[in-house]
Amino acid sequence: MMRKLIVSLIICMQVMLCSLVLVNQANAEEDVDAALRDESRYGENIVGLVINQTVTPQGRGFYRAFVDVWRNQSGDELGNIVIYERPAGRGTNLLWVEYRYRKLYSAFLRTSKQSVLEGMAANAVLIVQQGIAAVRVEEILNSTDMASDEF
Repeated sequence: MMRKLIVSLIICMQVMLCSLVLVNQANAEEDVDAALRDESRYGENIVGLVINQTVTPQGRGFYRAFVDVWRNQSGDELGNIVIYERPAGRGTNLLWVEYRYRKLYSAFLRTSKQSVLEGMAANAVLIVQQGIAAVRVEEILNSTDMASDEF
């Protein structure tokens, strides 16, 4: 008799605990949804990020050299970019830089010499800056906010 009472008590406690967890989970999901809807707290306010998605020491060397040149030349006003790297075979890796899901620069990386990586990074920064400017001009020209005679 006592054993049945203890088992039923444990089951009741588990049911109460599960319902409490479900309520907390629902509240947490509502908080996340509200945060995602609030644009001032998510997305556009964070600018100037250079995200590293490289996988090799050579790729990380390129990333560091790129960021050094990027910070000195462009500052944070240009937006967020991502540097990717994937193996391409026979000791080479493919590097590319994306801005708003558009590939602006790509090159094969075959060396680990820092001077070569710095030269590649300086060249990549120039190309990416020009690409970002072109993307922004294209967005302005394709904007539905202005008619063609307003330019």
